[in-house]
Amino acid sequence: MSRQLAAIMFTDIAGYTALMGKDESRAFDLLKKNRQVQRPIIEHFNGRWLKEIGDGVLASFSSVSDAVYCAAHIQKACESHEDLNLRIGIHLGEVVFEGDDVFGDGVNIASRLEPLAPVGGILVSESVQNNLLNKSNIQSSYLGEEQLKNVRRPVKIYQIEVGPLNPITANQDHSKKASNRTILSKYKYLAWGLLLLSAAIIGGYYLWPGQSVQSPKDLPHPLDKSIVVLPFADMSANKDQEYFSDGMMEEILNHLVKIEDIKVVSRTTAMKYKGSNKSTKEIAQELGVATVLEGSVRKEGEQVRITVQLIDGNSDLHLFSESYDRQLTSVFEVQSEVAEMVAQALQAQISPEVRLRIEEIPTSNSKAYEFYLRGRNQYSLFWSGSLDATLIDKGVEYYNQAISLDPEFSNAYAGLGQAYWMLAHFSPDYHPSYWELSKSNLLKAIELDPGNGWAYAELGVVQHNWNWDLPAALKSFQKAVQLNPTDPEIHNHFMFYYQRTGECDKLESESRIRNALQNQDYQPDKDLNLLFCRRDMDQISRLDPTKYPFEVLMFQEKYQEVITRLNDSTPAPGNYYPLIMLGEAYALLGDSSGARGVLDQIDRMSVTQYVPASFRVPIHLALGEEERAFQLLEQALEQREMQIHILTRFFISVYKIQDHPRFVDIIRRSWIPQE
Repeated sequence: MSRQLAAIMFTDIAGYTALMGKDESRAFDLLKKNRQVQRPIIEHFNGRWLKEIGDGVLASFSSVSDAVYCAAHIQKACESHEDLNLRIGIHLGEVVFEGDDVFGDGVNIASRLEPLAPVGGILVSESVQNNLLNKSNIQSSYLGEEQLKNVRRPVKIYQIEVGPLNPITANQDHSKKASNRTILSKYKYLAWGLLLLSAAIIGGYYLWPGQSVQSPKDLPHPLDKSIVVLPFADMSANKDQEYFSDGMMEEILNHLVKIEDIKVVSRTTAMKYKGSNKSTKEIAQELGVATVLEGSVRKEGEQVRITVQLIDGNSDLHLFSESYDRQLTSVFEVQSEVAEMVAQALQAQISPEVRLRIEEIPTSNSKAYEFYLRGRNQYSLFWSGSLDATLIDKGVEYYNQAISLDPEFSNAYAGLGQAYWMLAHFSPDYHPSYWELSKSNLLKAIELDPGNGWAYAELGVVQHNWNWDLPAALKSFQKAVQLNPTDPEIHNHFMFYYQRTGECDKLESESRIRNALQNQDYQPDKDLNLLFCRRDMDQISRLDPTKYPFEVLMFQEKYQEVITRLNDSTPAPGNYYPLIMLGEAYALLGDSSGARGVLDQIDRMSVTQYVPASFRVPIHLALGEEERAFQLLEQALEQREMQIHILTRFFISVYKIQDHPRFVDIIRRSWIPQE
């Protein structure tokens, strides 16, 4: 381990996450091309290639000049390669080298500067800028101070241009080359930045008169294109329109995830802040996003008042604030307009195709739309912790009422399709017909609206878990990502698809994409899903169990602690999963009486709720009852339980039956495509 002063350069491919979602093969080819371009240039400037972080490259240099000239040559080289559009950040600071890795604020600041750079641009910190003052061929523009994440003090940021650049030759002395360069006469990226700022200001004051707009030039830092849409407040007199206020939040979020240029926190994560007393700044910092959209809804009969504010999560400044007084039939226009205002404030590009989808009116029947929102509300209530299948039944009623009023309402069919596969998963009166009803309604939703990304994602779930048709499921998920490229929940579907098929490298790739869309760091060695997929029991044994679910304690063989913690906890009434682990822990400790008591409890629960047969398998394996375990696996196969594939990755390796002929045959049959 050694400490030293170093210039740290961090490069990242702009648009790589979206490309990975569209065309994984092309994305990996681009990653290979990125290495081929950067490595020889870094070596030429005496740089040290440290490591790749996703699609980013981390390198260190002993001098600022080497780092800056290297970055300039890399950007120049990228101009001749399609799709290889880089952002680069450079910082000079003290770092700690340990083997081939490096740590410290120098690394952190460089990696935080990079996302703020324009495509094709280079941003540097003040410590770098101070070492460039005597370089006549380097021009810099001061952009202001930025409070970077996990950095104690604000950092002054500069954008630089280097030129003209001479071609690199094998034995060229780059230090002499620098003195022969002339000052760059045109500030390409600065000009584009001013143009975008002007467009945002003009749009703010002329396209939407009457709203309060914070000009981007008045902000203390550039805006990252990331956002969380918080649940809207119900301001109606009787406080009985929560389904409608939540629906407005969800519909605006659904528009935003269609815009490839914006990172949108998932609805599931955003809903956790419902009723929270935390400030927008605290929420933004927790989620690592630049902006927060919040609002309220007052609905009285057919009259609706919607208020929205877009807030800069760093400075707490309002980027815009607007109120709409509309008839119920006009709420779709409000949703579209808010999404476009957010895009403009974040300087995000909207393609003509996406704009058409955003502005499309899903139904002309306001009553049908209300029933649809009530159906979505039942879905939210279900996942809020109750896992009560009667809520899904109620949702089915609402969706059917919406369809009866508007038989051409695509989203109502999509909601109905989702509800039916959830009934197949959670209803105590399980029947295979739920899967068929799910598929037929999802296909109808797509027929009515081929641009319905949500319907494609849910269809992929059915094709994977019911039809066992992996190629068809993969195609549906890919189509869903194409239509809603920044929807982290769709990438979550993809992630579990690869987990269940055992394609661990692709699982890691999807996990990176999901985390990137959520503005979250990704650490493969701490990703429980990935570790389970790879059956990396050694790494799992090293995890801190206080930061993970009970599975970690199980794999660390801390069975008594599992029993104590589960008995002291109060799981949701319908949540059978903790019981499975409790029974398994009793059995593995040799307490067969405790394990059978849990099995009796699960039997009683099964009267009012469907408990998958496959989830009882671990308890019987732990009790040494292999024959009963295989009987349950056959039952799970007959009912085509989606959990059977989760079981394959999570539990079976513990009991060493993955090579048992009966188990191999069951898993083989579970992947034979069926209608």
